[in-house]
Amino acid sequence: MAALSSGGDSGSGTSAAAAVTKLRDEALAAAKALEVEAASLRDSNQARSAQLKEAADLLKSAAAAQERVRAAAATLDLEREQADLL
Repeated sequence: MAALSSGGDSGSGTSAAAAVTKLRDEALAAAKALEVEAASLRDSNQARSAQLKEAADLLKSAAAAQERVRAAAATLDLEREQADLL
């Protein structure tokens, strides 16, 4: 590789430095955009997780209520059978 000489190549050296600076700035901007998107996704995931937990809790509660109704119906059936025997 040729060494840079003082004179005509200084313009291309400046140009290369400017290109490197531009690429660095673009990379930093892209990294910042990714950080912002990641934070947004974390927030969305936390909100969705809370919604899913609430829905799961409601389903558990409904299942427990349904089981209580089944037990009460079974008790009523048994009482009805006993009453029929009298």
